[in-house]
Amino acid sequence: GYEHPDLAEATRLLCERIKSDVGGLKDFYTHAEGGQWAEACRELRKYYAATQKPDGVPDPNYDLARANAIVAGQLSHAGLARHDPPPIDWAWMKTTDWYEHKNFLNRGAAVGVLADAAYHTANAAWAGRFREVFYDWVNENPKPEVMRGPDYPTWRTLDTAARLGWLASRFTKVTATAAVDDELWANYLYSIWEHVDYLKNDDFSGGNWLATITSAVTDAAGRFPEFVDRRMWLEYGKTGFERNVMRDVHADGKEMEDAPGYICMAYGAMLATLRSLEDEGITTTAEVRQRLERVQDFLAAVTAPDGIMPSIGDWGGCEPYALPAAAEYFGRQDIHYVLSKGRQGVAPSFSSINFPQGGWTIMRSPYEERPYENARHLVFKTSSGSHGHFDVLAITAYAYGRPLLIDPGIASYEHEDIQRYLKTAYHNTVCIDGLNQPRWRGRTDAWFSNAAVDYVSGFCEEYAGLTHRRSILFVRPDYWVVSDRITGAGDHRYEQNWHFAADAAPSAEAVTKRVRTNHASGGNLLIVPPDGSEHECEAFDFFIAEQRMTGVKSNVPARGFRYAAQGPPPAAFDLVLYPYNGADAPGLSVETLTQDKGDSLTALKVVAGDGIDYVFMTTPGAGRSSFADADVAIDAEVLLIRTSAGKVRTLAGRDVCRVVFRGHTYVEQKDPAGSVCIQDP
Repeated sequence: GYEHPDLAEATRLLCERIKSDVGGLKDFYTHAEGGQWAEACRELRKYYAATQKPDGVPDPNYDLARANAIVAGQLSHAGLARHDPPPIDWAWMKTTDWYEHKNFLNRGAAVGVLADAAYHTANAAWAGRFREVFYDWVNENPKPEVMRGPDYPTWRTLDTAARLGWLASRFTKVTATAAVDDELWANYLYSIWEHVDYLKNDDFSGGNWLATITSAVTDAAGRFPEFVDRRMWLEYGKTGFERNVMRDVHADGKEMEDAPGYICMAYGAMLATLRSLEDEGITTTAEVRQRLERVQDFLAAVTAPDGIMPSIGDWGGCEPYALPAAAEYFGRQDIHYVLSKGRQGVAPSFSSINFPQGGWTIMRSPYEERPYENARHLVFKTSSGSHGHFDVLAITAYAYGRPLLIDPGIASYEHEDIQRYLKTAYHNTVCIDGLNQPRWRGRTDAWFSNAAVDYVSGFCEEYAGLTHRRSILFVRPDYWVVSDRITGAGDHRYEQNWHFAADAAPSAEAVTKRVRTNHASGGNLLIVPPDGSEHECEAFDFFIAEQRMTGVKSNVPARGFRYAAQGPPPAAFDLVLYPYNGADAPGLSVETLTQDKGDSLTALKVVAGDGIDYVFMTTPGAGRSSFADADVAIDAEVLLIRTSAGKVRTLAGRDVCRVVFRGHTYVEQKDPAGSVCIQDP
């Protein structure tokens, strides 16, 4: 039953909300005092036409495809297409299990695109179509009187902020379009005020929601300084922004969400809010600025050498689109280096990094390697946050120009996709009894890095009575050793799953149980368990969400492989992830150096050509482990002995007390050394 105000009422409402002392509005005030609302509106519009100009002149070749689609009712949002010409059902839902079409529809594109069409064509017919859809939205969706939560019909705060962005950014074009009548213009400006007024009362949002909201509110405050409420909007923007950063951005720079794309979304909006506040002379705390700058470290580190962040959580793989503006703002030459793939700036001071509060670790070969895109890159996570999946202790891996171990992503938030793509079995971690992990966060409790090795270990009490620990050693710059240990009670089935790209054509050797990808050129991956492994090795089929939130069918079939075991814990999986360049897999063997099946020690001999590596990893908290056989005796928490042609080339590890190899003592000390890296000892 709501109908938008007529010209007189809309102008009167604006008059109540505009300051009484704005220079250039003398005639507006005079006409308003006399109740001459048509004349007052005309003067107010003239003022804005003089003070706010559109970016660029009308384009006679403007592409009307999107505008024509809206008028024809071809609405496709979040992969849910429908035919609904104006008047539009703004609350339409295809199913009752999710409502992304409604959310995207109400983010303002339908109004903004038609405003663009009217401006560029200067055509009364297009102005009429803009008028029809704008009034349709306003009349069907009056501003709520109260804040009732983030899912208030069509005024969900995230979507309201996005819609405000469309409305505010097109205001200059609406003002400059002669075919837009004054009543429509006044209602458009009043709607902008209503949107900001609604959002300023939001006190429940966080993450990318609050970031988007504060960005939209502070931007509107800057664009429309004539409104009485402007100071209140800026105060809300500052308070919400600082709360957002301090609550949702860890001290290490990892934002709370578990999807790099969503982190980019939140970060871009946070940075926009910071700049809007600074434009107004409003300062923020040093800690807020420091945390915002550190977000760049995370986004740059998680970006693979091909310039794409891996598809982890609820966002497909994408470029770190928030970084260019951030690098420019903070003057970060190391970020420019990452964005330009080494062609500009200076290399970051680290190639591998752990984010202890955020629970993410990146192990990368040196930035100086060329071609830049050939570098090795692995992402490991122990977190379980917003927009994340049941994927604690999962990894993705990239090398030699392509992703080698992937996260299948998610196609949409419809029930079928949620049930498929979120589950633990769809990620590169261990799935127990075919069940999903509970929503409990894991923890990284060991990390160190030096010139020869990176080491990380984390755990998750994933299932009742069971603990899964995953430890990874990066033998720089060549390969990763992965060690999984499951402890607890009961009888269970354990499946260590590995997912590959749709065109990887993975295959397995029946006897050795080695799994490899089969790309004709470029990057490939060889997965090698220890010789004589008793684990099952089997292929499985899965789907990849190659396109997210689109009308294109994106459930692309792919094949993965898993290693599996059955029985009471402890259960153990040890293997080597060995990336290589080209079609021919290297000769590689992995041998277990101990018959101990306990949960505290991994001891492997990795043979590649004339090189032999000895790898030892002890579960954190178990203390240093002593190990001895005919060739080697060690007392260390983590140790790599790298040999070539029978000669020791590298000794590297942590908490090393003793190393005796082939009768020669290399290290003998009472107190363990922290990080050790000895070349050609």
